[in-house]
Amino acid sequence: MAAQLTRQALATPSPEHASNHPPGRSPRSPLLIAWGVSFAAAALWAALLFLSIRLSFWTTPDPDRVESARLAALAPGQNLDPDAVARGERLFARSCALCHGSDSAGVAGRGPDLTHAAPASSDSQLAALLTVKHPASPAPSQLEFAGPDAVAVAAYVQSIRSPNRVSHDKLVLARLALQDAEREAARAAKRAERAAAKEQIKSVPAPGGVAAAAPEEELDPDSIAEGATLFASTCATCHGKDAKGLPSLGKDLTASQFIARLSDEGLVTFIKRGRDPGDPANTTKIAMPPKGGNPAISDDSLDSIVTYLRSLQRAAKAGH
Repeated sequence: MAAQLTRQALATPSPEHASNHPPGRSPRSPLLIAWGVSFAAAALWAALLFLSIRLSFWTTPDPDRVESARLAALAPGQNLDPDAVARGERLFARSCALCHGSDSAGVAGRGPDLTHAAPASSDSQLAALLTVKHPASPAPSQLEFAGPDAVAVAAYVQSIRSPNRVSHDKLVLARLALQDAEREAARAAKRAERAAAKEQIKSVPAPGGVAAAAPEEELDPDSIAEGATLFASTCATCHGKDAKGLPSLGKDLTASQFIARLSDEGLVTFIKRGRDPGDPANTTKIAMPPKGGNPAISDDSLDSIVTYLRSLQRAAKAGH
């Protein structure tokens, strides 16, 4: 009987214990409730963030889609050619800006504002007007454009009056392409001029019937400066910032007989091709990647690097 009473006493919680733990509620319930509230708040925050991102995506217009829709809504023949607009912009700056202003807003006493009005209501009428010299016009005679140039200038003027008629993105690309083409044409003209000068010197015999020795070709300072910049970003890693080589990497290019023997065209071809470490002529056994590891570099830029190397070799030769 005593043992049974003892077991009952042990099984029955004391008043203090009963007051601390009410029936049906564990000691960890407040902590679990706090965790649940935190988790619910985090889930709600994540859901609101997701919905705001989706809403922003739905409500923010896509510029490409908007521009495509705008151009598609134009009447047939109303889209302006971005290449023609870019070319006309250059012609306008050279020939028309004197009277109409660089911003096409007109110059008092010279030319009217073209940003809000044009002297013809259609592209063809404006192009035709630009090919004719009107006696009453104070414009100089060089403002009479030939057919393709007149069409280009007319396209540019119409793009000023109605900017939405041309794709803005394509116009930016057309401007960049035109700049590259003009730069290449200028350099090609310089190369042709230097080649013609060489041939002229060769054709003139020196006194005594002996052919005159051709003087060294004059190097273009702009090409040297551009080549120096390109060399620093593309070739200096192996050949050093002064092109005098780095141990166990690239050779000294300022005194390289290999470079001296190659023509400019041959040196450009070599740089484009590169040299494998297994090439018998590669004495360093270090790979030279094509274009110095810069696949985006153009032939025009390689010409500038070659010009820069020629200038370094001449300076090294003059220093000895």
